[in-house]
Amino acid sequence: RIFLMKKSDIILTVAIYIITAFFFAMVMQYEPAVRIYPCFVMGVLFVLNTIYLIKCMIVFAKEKKIENDFSEIFKDFEIRQYLFVFFASLAYVVLICLAGFYIATLIYLTGVLKFLKVPVKYILITVVVFGCIIYGAFSQFLHVPLPAGLLG
Repeated sequence: RIFLMKKSDIILTVAIYIITAFFFAMVMQYEPAVRIYPCFVMGVLFVLNTIYLIKCMIVFAKEKKIENDFSEIFKDFEIRQYLFVFFASLAYVVLICLAGFYIATLIYLTGVLKFLKVPVKYILITVVVFGCIIYGAFSQFLHVPLPAGLLG
């Protein structure tokens, strides 16, 4: 099958540029020492997104065609799962303010993975590994203050 530029490619690349610009503006408000890692990640994301966009534009220049792939992307879309994760994410933001980052993340990950019917063994592995990586990378290595919450 020939690779064609897809409508979702256009939307995704534009969305990534907008999100990256939004977070870049937010990160620039922090102290220079704290900005290093987020700016690095955003720089890598910007470069990879640009490479993908160039690849798509080259294909479009050759084929002069854009494939509408939305029906394929959303064929197995389950509104119930989407809505649960969306509202759980909103609750997570509130819970971070109340209970702190670590407790809120533990509750959020456990709840969402349980709702999505992930086996308990993998939920435990995910929560423990994610918690260790965040603690090691942000709290210990980068010294990024994470929200302690009103209860913490």
